[in-house]
Amino acid sequence: MCLLLSLLLGTSGSQAGVTMLTSQREVVALRDSDVILPCSFSVSPGTMDLKVLTVSWTHYGFVIAKFEKGEVTAREEATLSEQNIREGNASLLLTSIVKRDEGQYECEVKHARQEGAATMALIIQLPPEVLLLPESVHLLTEQHLTCSAKNFYPKKINFMWMRSGEAITPFNTTESQRNPDGTYNSLSVYRFTPISRDHLTCEVQHEGLKEPLRRSVTYEGLTGGEVAVIVIAAITFLLLLLTVFWFFTVSLSPLIPLKLVQGDLGSVKCTLTGWRLGLVTQQWFINDQEVKLDNQQRDCEDIASVPLNSPSGYHLKTDPPKEGFFRTETPVTLQFTPTRADHERAVCRCRVRHRLTRRSVERTVTLPYISIRPQLSDTENVSQDSDTDVKLQVRADEFHPKTSTSCGQWEAEKSPQSQ
Repeated sequence: MCLLLSLLLGTSGSQAGVTMLTSQREVVALRDSDVILPCSFSVSPGTMDLKVLTVSWTHYGFVIAKFEKGEVTAREEATLSEQNIREGNASLLLTSIVKRDEGQYECEVKHARQEGAATMALIIQLPPEVLLLPESVHLLTEQHLTCSAKNFYPKKINFMWMRSGEAITPFNTTESQRNPDGTYNSLSVYRFTPISRDHLTCEVQHEGLKEPLRRSVTYEGLTGGEVAVIVIAAITFLLLLLTVFWFFTVSLSPLIPLKLVQGDLGSVKCTLTGWRLGLVTQQWFINDQEVKLDNQQRDCEDIASVPLNSPSGYHLKTDPPKEGFFRTETPVTLQFTPTRADHERAVCRCRVRHRLTRRSVERTVTLPYISIRPQLSDTENVSQDSDTDVKLQVRADEFHPKTSTSCGQWEAEKSPQSQ
């Protein structure tokens, strides 16, 4: 890297002599870069004679490069161009500058008996190496963040902590400590307990930087709000799961009464479905009057009976269960001998209750009209002498509901009255 500052600053002697044309008195460069120390001159009157021209560059009085009698001598890291000198340019090139190259330089030009000189200062800068440790922090845990700046020069440096765009005060910032090579180290510490993902940065300002260096922290874990949301979501899911589980622990299909004929065994069927049906109790009602079963019910497969206003019994029959995933399905049939007095258009209700989950389900159905088979008389021949066909007659008595025959088929009338 070469640096040439060309602001003109001139010092002139008499009309006959050497005129020095040089730049500003300070040259700033980064360590390990290449830099040009500008120095230009002119001689008057007449033209330049290289045989009587001497150009010397000194650093605190020590010669580092020299042009004399048409030849250039210089230290390894310094370069003085003979071609440039012929054109009045005595600028010095220093390569890979280090800390010891900093300081005061003098460019001296002699021509015959005339001479001129210019001085300038070389200022070396070294930007800091900035680290923020740890790079990631755990939320809801006390943290010590260290923002360190290493190997910088010159000594002055500034740390600034920012959280969500606002300046905050660090816990501690140390003075710059000098290293053996002349550079400096410094650090700043910020202590906090993160409860949110605020944008937290350490900003370092130094002369060797074109713009401040910023380092940001990243976060691990969950904030208090996120933890609360997860807990609430988990509880909600658990409650929903328990609700679904509770709902499916026991269920009952609609009650289906089969054809009820007085004097014959009738039934009302349904299907009991659920989990651990051995913990399910059943109650049956006819017109809100509970049917008391013969035996104490121990599980849903128990069969019991008890009379209700008649010698007819009530029998609870269960078919073999069908096992499924997590649920069991058991057909249940209430068997009884129907009578018109007790059962016609009566409301039949079944209530099941799971003793563990306390879920209760009810189903109701209105029983249909109770059929009564007709009493048939003997067949009589009612043919007349004038009839060409034989006529037979059968009398039906005490039947229900009112029916008629057509082409050998029974048709139910709307009227519930018997004939």
